[in-house]
Amino acid sequence: PDSYAPALERAFRQFQARRLPSAQVQAGSGTAQINLIFHVLSNQAMEGNVSESVLLAQVSVLNEAYRSAGLHFNVAEIRRYADSSYFAGGCFPTTQQGIRMKGEVAVDPARFVNIYTSKLQLPYIAGYGTLPNEFPEDDHQHGANRRNRGWPRG
Repeated sequence: PDSYAPALERAFRQFQARRLPSAQVQAGSGTAQINLIFHVLSNQAMEGNVSESVLLAQVSVLNEAYRSAGLHFNVAEIRRYADSSYFAGGCFPTTQQGIRMKGEVAVDPARFVNIYTSKLQLPYIAGYGTLPNEFPEDDHQHGANRRNRGWPRG
């Protein structure tokens, strides 16, 4: 919503000014390299198992959209969690289960952006994430959660 726009703009300007350690600047190019780790959660029937091609297609869209801002996203790793107890809404960030899940699977949040795909229980929500100033930089609660459905086809 528009009410978040000033905070998002401020956070983006702070990022550009500081170039967080997770965004390593490529020598000579001035482009910040942002390393992503996808955590693909699915149930026993493999519902939610987002394909690698779909994830890579989404990263291509991000790279195109943020090229002019000097940002480039790299897929560092794709981790898969078949039959995950966290798949069906278990990674909502304000619940004990969501905090526990991120504590168990997050990878070095100061160096990587952790992106979790799961079945989100709230209607009309495609995903959500944390702002850079919500937690200390190395806190495992950082990251983005994305609904397992509705990704562009890759």
